[in-house]
Amino acid sequence: MDDPRSETPAGSTREGFIDEVYQRLPAHRTMVDAYWDVEYDHMTFFNRHRYSGHDSFKTVLSKARRRF
Repeated sequence: MDDPRSETPAGSTREGFIDEVYQRLPAHRTMVDAYWDVEYDHMTFFNRHRYSGHDSFKTVLSKARRRF
């Protein structure tokens, strides 16, 4: 029997979470909405927040952009 948790979701890593937000962005009016959509899925899968909120995510995103 296949365990749905056997596949790690894209949002499990910092880079994967950022990529997922950008992939969902066209379906949402704002980056904030796309962020919360991914955060909700992360909370559902891992039973915890990935980030404490959108402001925390923006800080991580800003740092990630500087590295590229």
